[in-house]
Amino acid sequence: MLKKVLIASVMLGGCVSNAFAGFYMGPLVAYDSITSHGIGYLDINPRLSAGYGDVIRDSVYLAGEAFLGPKSFTVKNSPTDQGSLRTSYNYGFSLLPGYWLDDVILAYARLGIIETHFSSNEVDETRRGYQVGAGIQTNLSTTWSIRGEYAHTSYVTVDNLGKPKADQFGIGLIYHYT
Repeated sequence: MLKKVLIASVMLGGCVSNAFAGFYMGPLVAYDSITSHGIGYLDINPRLSAGYGDVIRDSVYLAGEAFLGPKSFTVKNSPTDQGSLRTSYNYGFSLLPGYWLDDVILAYARLGIIETHFSSNEVDETRRGYQVGAGIQTNLSTTWSIRGEYAHTSYVTVDNLGKPKADQFGIGLIYHYT
């Protein structure tokens, strides 16, 4: 009898996991501020992200996430004679290590690589950037959550424009495939 109880406990224990473990997908809308040597560009950047996340130990969480920003919408463009930091699209990948603060709130960091296409009359090139950021995600229901985050990106040199830096504030809605 004890053997049956132990086997059942192990089987059930192996099936119990965080409700948001697994694949997820959703939109994010970000406000970007990109600057370099007196040049500035502000935009609204819609993105689609998809990833996989799981609790790896106790309340420690880890996710891998790919994202695509197919278009950016200019809020303010402050070019100089050297050019503009206007962007047209971006894509990338991030690791999101985090910690569940309770049953519904996840605090996480964003460590990633982003490829951004800078496009203006003077510049037409895609450049890599490195992201670091932090965010909070909270569950709305058994399959939906909402997140807010900040990310800082440092880009490699863009022709005649130096090494741009970007600050991004975003809010997103996530659907979890459970």
